[in-house]
Amino acid sequence: MPFGLLTSAQLMTTLSQMLKAGRVVTREQLVDTVLSRKFSPFDRSIDMHVSKVRKKLGDSESGPDHIKTVRGVGYIFAHPREHVRSEDR
Repeated sequence: MPFGLLTSAQLMTTLSQMLKAGRVVTREQLVDTVLSRKFSPFDRSIDMHVSKVRKKLGDSESGPDHIKTVRGVGYIFAHPREHVRSEDR
């Protein structure tokens, strides 16, 4: 992934989630870490940063998602799936 194309907020969003891969990172934690301000449930700016990161990671409806939404809580950076070759089964 070309990290040079990420803004500082997008990079911090990605790193915050990658460090806790497989575990939920709440919107409140992301706002505190990435934006360094008090969380407001009506502030959607962190959601916009996550949305832009998803696009840059290539997440789409047709493929696997790196960042998954946990509705009403936050986001989870998914562990990459191991690819199993047909002859290994």
